[in-house]
Amino acid sequence: MLTRARNIGFAACLMLPFGACVDPGGRDALERSSPVGETGSNVLSISEDDTIHWNGNSVSLEELPALLKTAAARDPEPELRFEPSAQSSYEVSVQVLRAIRESGVTKFGFVGNEKHTTPSNKTN
Repeated sequence: MLTRARNIGFAACLMLPFGACVDPGGRDALERSSPVGETGSNVLSISEDDTIHWNGNSVSLEELPALLKTAAARDPEPELRFEPSAQSSYEVSVQVLRAIRESGVTKFGFVGNEKHTTPSNKTN
């Protein structure tokens, strides 16, 4: 997959057959709005300041449903790995989880939970 044009503004994209996404305004939006990350899965994370990231690129809550639905429609469906920061707000996490549920994504999992485990709550 092509990887360039990081951190550009999101715009409505036209998905081309070879997986690239071109901004109708003329800027490439490759990878940023790609429905599949480089590993064949997508990582959706929420940072400590409640910024939502899709495969490492920040997206708004309004942009997220289109990305999720595009990914869910792919065959085979890529795995969605959700990794909220322990310091992200409950409210944003719930909104993101609601968007995931409403998108039709079926291959979903939480990742990174082991980072939030302390010695007192680990089981042997």
